[in-house]
Amino acid sequence: MVGLLNFVELAERILSMSWLRNSGVQQTAMVVSLCLFAGCETLYDAGVPGMERFVDLESKAQEEEQHRKKYLEDKDPEAIRWLLANRIQSGQTLEEVGRIFGEKGIREHNDNWLTTDGIGYRTDDKAYKWGPDREGKSIYLVFREGILVNFDPHEFEEPEIPDDFGE
Repeated sequence: MVGLLNFVELAERILSMSWLRNSGVQQTAMVVSLCLFAGCETLYDAGVPGMERFVDLESKAQEEEQHRKKYLEDKDPEAIRWLLANRIQSGQTLEEVGRIFGEKGIREHNDNWLTTDGIGYRTDDKAYKWGPDREGKSIYLVFREGILVNFDPHEFEEPEIPDDFGE
């Protein structure tokens, strides 16, 4: 939180400089500031418009394809976890999610156990299943009118292990 507060203060100072009154210069200064503090790939992954010009999209597409192939061929649980953490996000269509996984999801008609818990789901939401992976685990994602809802990719990120772990 401290880093974010410092960034906000810095951004306000940058934008208050008189020579930055030109909106084009302001936008450029903000992009440069954001890139310095967050990194362009982080901003691109967060969906910030215009960041694609700062990111090697070809290598990102190749990386996605490698994980998709590992999932489809080997049912590798690490590959599907990577796709969930790095490519799937709320707001995507059922077709987009299927393209990312490389296969269509299977409609889970008995999805009451997912959609009636009262935590952000409606009874008319529809669950789809991908998997199982080679460990026997399946992924269930919930869609409302064909759009993925209540999905948090951070739940699938690899846990960070401190450098001094185990010492």
